[in-house]
Amino acid sequence: MRKASNKLRPILGCVIRDIERKAQTCNTALTTRMTDLLTLAKRLKAQQKKNSKDKVYAIHAPEVAYLAKGKAINPYEFGAKVSIAVTAKDSWVVGAKTFKGNPYDWNTLDEAFDQIKAITNHTPKQVYVNRGNRAAYFGQQTDVIITGQKRHSKATKRWMKRRNSVEPII
Repeated sequence: MRKASNKLRPILGCVIRDIERKAQTCNTALTTRMTDLLTLAKRLKAQQKKNSKDKVYAIHAPEVAYLAKGKAINPYEFGAKVSIAVTAKDSWVVGAKTFKGNPYDWNTLDEAFDQIKAITNHTPKQVYVNRGNRAAYFGQQTDVIITGQKRHSKATKRWMKRRNSVEPII
């Protein structure tokens, strides 16, 4: 892989320079699609194995990010972080939002909560979240109930099991 990468990087540089040179000599403006592809190619050529913040993992989907999970079997995933908000009783999707990069969960919950309020014009009384949202707090009007805590009543534990219904919806 290293040998192929070392061979393809200079070729990519030649292609980038050739496209820019031909666009200048012909006095034609590049389309927005072509400029987007050129910036993506420049990002790809400039990135290094280490010390690169804005790496390209997939050319067909440049928004894909590197997500480090705490799982034993699959500690790393590639994709985007998504927040899905579902009603508890009927499983209606009332909010879906994707986030760039790999933000902390408690930062995503605040934006997802604002989206729910904007779409439904309703402030939920209770929000059931996973352990990543420990620092989330919305004030007096909404209770943030976190899974894995032992102080919950039987009714709350039953509602917690409804959280698992979100996975098939996704």
